[in-house]
Amino acid sequence: MARDLEVSRASGADTGRLRELVVGSSLKSRIIRLVALPGAVGAIDQLLSTRASIDIVAYLGISTTSFFLCLLVIYLSIELLFFPKIVAVVDDPDHDRSSQERFVLALVDYVEELKERGKVSTILSIRHGLSHFLHLVGEHSARTSLGEAAFQAAVELDDKLAKSSILVDELGWAVHAGGDSARAKKNIVSGVQEALSIGEENTSAFVKSRLVAAKGSRHLAVITSDEKNLEKAEEIISALTENSSAFSLYRDEILIDQAQLQHARSTLIARQFQIEKGGSISNPSASDLEATARALTLTRAAAETFGRLGDHERTIKALSLEQRICEAVGDDTGAMEARAKKDRVGRSLSLRYG
Repeated sequence: MARDLEVSRASGADTGRLRELVVGSSLKSRIIRLVALPGAVGAIDQLLSTRASIDIVAYLGISTTSFFLCLLVIYLSIELLFFPKIVAVVDDPDHDRSSQERFVLALVDYVEELKERGKVSTILSIRHGLSHFLHLVGEHSARTSLGEAAFQAAVELDDKLAKSSILVDELGWAVHAGGDSARAKKNIVSGVQEALSIGEENTSAFVKSRLVAAKGSRHLAVITSDEKNLEKAEEIISALTENSSAFSLYRDEILIDQAQLQHARSTLIARQFQIEKGGSISNPSASDLEATARALTLTRAAAETFGRLGDHERTIKALSLEQRICEAVGDDTGAMEARAKKDRVGRSLSLRYG
């Protein structure tokens, strides 16, 4: 309460007992603090100061504290009976959660509410705007939940492009990141097939569907270390670059996907030597050095493309891989240079976003 309870005509002991009962730290006292609004307590306080209340207390032969508590119980009973919303939440289950966790939970709840109300277009809009954010902050389970709702919405709207993209991303890569690679691969294969079934009637949908198919093939390659899927992805991207109308309209998207393929090939080489996350190559042979040199060429080309097109997140990812490969082969100067470039891009991001 805003002030300590001051009950007229109460003795010092009575007042102390009131504080213990009304403003203590137990769950019951928290309920009382929540529903016994200051105005109500003040009104009871004034009532106890009147001559009539003094006479009633004297007639009943009870203490002022007991009389106050009786009035308070009556007030609480009325509030609980007619205004239960006042005590809807006593112990907030989200109290110890971070702001990010509370936001993600609220987002998932809101999407479920939209699904119940049949707001399918809104769900797809939320998926379009926030799915990548959930990916960046590592909320893979929430991203999958969003994807499941968005997929149902896409089916209802008969949006084949959205369906294929969701199968590749939210129900594919996010599911893999969450630990279920078998389900992820099955969904990604379905997404690629769905994307490739979209014809050329609509240039925009056609190009985007091929980018989705290339991404799906690339994801499958990274999940399974299968070079054949990378070759399939490269065939799709090459076909887009040869299509002059498609390339002129979606040049940056196609170039970024090409760089993604370069980064994926470099990743698979690093994985082959088990240096993707750490470690070094002991006594590398000539063929080992040739393979790692190729990986460095690929990831440096990818980083250059990402940086030139302003894709800072992927630039940092490519530079991180470059640094790891250099460290693994004992190229301290190359590793230091890659780290410095990565730090510079990271600083520009912090200046940009705060």
